[in-house]
Amino acid sequence: MSYNNVFLSEAPSAEQLHAAARDYEAIAQTMMAAIIDRFEAHPDYRFVDTKLDLITGRDFPPKDRIRGHGAIYGWIQGRGLEALAGHARWWERRGEEEQLVSRMRKATTEVLAQLRRMRSTNHGRLSFFMTPKGEPFRLDDAGVPQSFRLTAADPYGFSDLFCSKGMFAAADWLDDGPARLEALAYIHDVDAAIHDRTFRSDQISLDPKNRAEPREGYYMHGASMIQLGAWAMLTAAGEADAGAVLGDVWLDHEAVLVLAATARTQIHARASIQDLQDRLEPGILARSLTLVTEDQKR
Repeated sequence: MSYNNVFLSEAPSAEQLHAAARDYEAIAQTMMAAIIDRFEAHPDYRFVDTKLDLITGRDFPPKDRIRGHGAIYGWIQGRGLEALAGHARWWERRGEEEQLVSRMRKATTEVLAQLRRMRSTNHGRLSFFMTPKGEPFRLDDAGVPQSFRLTAADPYGFSDLFCSKGMFAAADWLDDGPARLEALAYIHDVDAAIHDRTFRSDQISLDPKNRAEPREGYYMHGASMIQLGAWAMLTAAGEADAGAVLGDVWLDHEAVLVLAATARTQIHARASIQDLQDRLEPGILARSLTLVTEDQKR
């Protein structure tokens, strides 16, 4: 499969679109093969490994505190699992890349097992930075890793969001029943945290001048947006009731918040919200309006 660098005109023909699609297929095959090649190159490192210098193409030094093999990024493992499972399913449906899909299956199985192990030792949670043993850590002001403990009282964060999605995608593709049930419950827990506003970003900034820290009284919409993808995935996987209903809940909830945020007066906001009442469940509307009122007080 070759990449031909196809350019599309402002009004591309069907033939041009097909040619461009073949370029995207080549990109997908090249990227997935590179990820699997890197995975297989280190039999003692059972994680998705994309930590390389994009300018030189070389790996970072193994002992690099945050770019070497001693630092596992929760976000990357979750998103990597979802990408592996999604691409593999696509090729299976098309009857293509049989050998690569077989290799992807082995990698997906092992990475999923690692994340399940890490969750089991961290009260069902994962972190932005972890050691290969599953020990979470942060960076101090000098950039030196500092270990800490996760507890059942700690909020869910983006590592949990990405990994719950990735773990479900992987378990569903692998037809691993116990792992699938575990991941489905994980998704529900993360979803509840987002809706209850106990969800917090666990991102650790690598730039001391640009700290990625939560601000009191401010609530992000990014987690809700990403979670919509989780419900779309659940619907496609046969969890139709949960996927469709909870996906609609998030769409309606976000619509209420956006209307209130953009309205010039509270009266206008509530008049606009009235238009949604016919299709919103009373409990969801009441909860969303409560959040709107809380935001308006700040």
